[in-house]
Amino acid sequence: MGAHFDIGNAVRYSPPHEWIPILGHRIKKLDIKDYKRQPEGGNLANGFSAKLLEGDADFPRCMAELKKIGYVGWGCAEIQGGDRVWLTDVAARMDKIFAG
Repeated sequence: MGAHFDIGNAVRYSPPHEWIPILGHRIKKLDIKDYKRQPEGGNLANGFSAKLLEGDADFPRCMAELKKIGYVGWGCAEIQGGDRVWLTDVAARMDKIFAG
C-alpha cells in the first residue's frame, strides 16, 4: 500500500515536511502545488490560487525530507492549465523546487 502525498493539501492542516518522515517509504507519488493559509473566517478554497513558491509550503524542507527517505518517483504539478508562457513559468518553478 502506498500514499499519494499532496504537499499543498497538507499545508492546510500541518507542515507537509512533518508528514514526509511519517509516511516514509509509503509515498509513491507527489502532487506539487502550493497553498496560502487564509485568515480566520476566510474562504479556504482561495488558498489554492497561490502560485508555486508563493504560498506557505516550505518546499526546501519538503525536498530535504524526501531526500532523507530516499524518495525516487513521480512529482506532478497539480495546477491549472494555461498557455506557453504560463507553463514555462510553472516548469521553472518546478525546477527550483526540485533543485532544493
